[in-house]
Parts: sequence; C-alpha cells; structure tokens
Amino acid sequence: MTRAIEEIYRYPLRQTATDTLNRQLRSGICDSDLAHLVVALREEDRLCLIHEEEQTQEPRIICSMGLSANKDQTDWFRPQPGPHARLPLKPSKPSAREGK
Repeated sequence: MTRAIEEIYRYPLRQTATDTLNRQLRSGICDSDLAHLVVALREEDRLCLIHEEEQTQEPRIICSMGLSANKDQTDWFRPQPGPHARLPLKPSKPSAREGK
C-alpha cells in the first residue's frame, strides 16, 4: 500500500484508474476495499502513468517564489519618494467660478 500511495503522489493517475476509483467512491466503498482496489490496480500497472525517463530524472525547480527582506532593508524594491509624492497640505483657494 505504501508504494501505491507514493506513486499516487509522484505520478498522474491513469484515466481508467480515476474513473474506477470515482465510481467506487460514489457507490460508498469501505476503506479496506478501497485499499485493496488501489493495491490491485498498482499490481496490474493500471494505477499511475509512469514514464521510465521520469523515474531517472533529478527533481527540477520549475517555479521559485518567496522573496524576503528585513523591514528596514526594503529600499531595493521600493522607489524613493520624490516631488511627485508630496501633496499640498493647505486646501487651495476656491476659484472665481465656484462663487465663494
């Protein structure tokens, strides 16, 4: 059972295995029967789609997320405020059109 679980996490399920397992789950299969079914599908090589070349490849990083910086050292990604960042602090005088 352990190897079947490892294969399920590592490789995609075959479409026939997905259909079989979904059908059995919808019908209310008990846990022990489900475990026997998964092991049987694995033994018959009908559980996962495993390519030989994928087994020998080293893991690859396909996406790396997560930049971190100290709170005090965030200048590297935040532009320094310039004249455009300053707003007038005093309200402007109403124009003659506004009538006040």
